[in-house]
Amino acid sequence: MIRIGDISLTLFVGETSIKEAYLGDTRIYPDREAVITVEYSEWATVSLTLSTNVTEIPAAGGSAVLSAIAHQMRTKTTLADGVPIATEQETRDTAVTPSLSSNHGAFSVSGATVSCGSRGTTAGGQLVATIRGTYGGTSGTITLYQQENKAESYEYRVATVSSGSAIAWNGGNTTVSAKSQRTTTFTSGTTSDYEDTTAQTISARISGTGFSISIEGNSGSTCFFRVSASSHSSTSPRTATVTFTGSIGGVASTTVRQAGMLLTYGFRYTASNKASKYPRFAVNGVPGGGLLRAVGGIGTPIHMQSYRGAITKVLGSTTSYLDGEPEMMVLGPESAYIGSGYISGWSDSTYALGFISGQQGNFMNNYPYKYVTQSFTVKGSGFSLSGIALFEKNYGDYEAAGYKWYVEADTSSPYALSAAEARAAQQLAENGVVTTEDDSELAEVDFEALAAKINA
Repeated sequence: MIRIGDISLTLFVGETSIKEAYLGDTRIYPDREAVITVEYSEWATVSLTLSTNVTEIPAAGGSAVLSAIAHQMRTKTTLADGVPIATEQETRDTAVTPSLSSNHGAFSVSGATVSCGSRGTTAGGQLVATIRGTYGGTSGTITLYQQENKAESYEYRVATVSSGSAIAWNGGNTTVSAKSQRTTTFTSGTTSDYEDTTAQTISARISGTGFSISIEGNSGSTCFFRVSASSHSSTSPRTATVTFTGSIGGVASTTVRQAGMLLTYGFRYTASNKASKYPRFAVNGVPGGGLLRAVGGIGTPIHMQSYRGAITKVLGSTTSYLDGEPEMMVLGPESAYIGSGYISGWSDSTYALGFISGQQGNFMNNYPYKYVTQSFTVKGSGFSLSGIALFEKNYGDYEAAGYKWYVEADTSSPYALSAAEARAAQQLAENGVVTTEDDSELAEVDFEALAAKINA
C-alpha cells in the first residue's frame, strides 16, 4: 500500500500486492515515512586574508602583529533513506595562525610578529616588504613598511688638532690648528659619531702678553693659525691661550708656550769636571797651572787652585763668569783634608780647592797606588756643579826637592795594579778618560775592577 496525501492505495501485480516500488530514483515505502539524513564535507580553505595592527614600523625599529582570517567552504547533502535529495554550499570565516614569510631581509618573522631593527645612522627611503601567509593550501599577502631614515638635526664642535711647538725665548712663531666636526641625529633617534665637516668655519683669538695670532689657511675641515711671540728676558717660560670658535657652534682652546730665557751654569773649562792629572780650574779667569806652595809646616797646601771666575753663566745670548766656592769630602784615615778657606792670608782662600794635610809626612801614605780621585762640588748663587779630580801621589814640592813623602805601593795588596791597569790609569790621568780604543793592550783591563781599586 502506498499513500498519496490522505489516500492510501494498494498496487497489485496480478493478485499479489506490491510492498515497495521505485518511482524514478525515489524509493517508495508502503505504509511508512521516509528516513531523512544530512551529510557534510570537510571545510576547505578557499582564500586567506591577512591584517596587521600597524602598516609602517618606525625607523627606530619595532614590530607589527599580524592576524589571519581563513575563508572556508563545505557541502551539505540531504538524503532520504540514504538517497541524496538536495545539496547546498556553506561558508564561514575563521581566525587561523598562518605560516608567514618575508621577501625583505630587514623584516624578520617570528610566529605572527614581523619585526624591524633600528635603521641607525644609515640614511634611506621607506622600506617595503611583502609578507606572505599560507594556511590550508591557500595563501594571502600584505604589504608592510618601515619609515624612511634621514638626518633630522646636527650638533657642531671644534676640536684642537695641534698646539704647535714651544717658541724660543728670543721670539719666533709656531702653527696651531683646529678642525670642525659634527654629529647627526637621524629619524631613528640614533646619533652618529663626530665626523669632520666643512659646513662651518673657525676663528681664533689669543690671550697672553707678547703673543699675536693670524690665520694661515685651511685644508678641508682643518684651519691653521700662526702664533707669534716677541723676545722676552724672563728665565721662566710664559704661555698664552688660543680659543677656537666655530661659526655654527663649538669652542675649543689650547695653550701655546714660549721657553724661558736660556740660563745654564758650567765649568769654565770642560776638563775641570773630569779626571785630570792637573785639574784645570779657572784662576782669575785663566786655567790654573798649579799654584804649588813649598812645604812650610802644618796646614800648608800642597796643591791648591783658585775658583775665581771659574763658572760660566750663560743667560740668553750673554756669557759671564762667576766665582765658585768648592766643597770637598774628608779623606780618611790619613787625616788629609781637601777643602777650602783654611789658609789665612790667601786672598783666594775662600775659593781655593786643594789638599791640606795636618801631617804632611803621612799624606796618603797608606794608599797602595799612585793616584787618588776626589769628587767635589762647586756652589754659588743659583748653581751647584759636581766634578771629580784625579791627583798623582808623587806630584808636589817634596819630590821636586828630592824628598820621598809617600810609601811605595805593596804589590801583594789586592789593590795593586797590573801593568795594563797601570797603563790605563796613566792614560786616565793624562786624558781624563780612557777606553780600549786608546790602546789595544787595554782590552784585558776590567775597568769596573780598576775603578774599584782607584776609589776603594
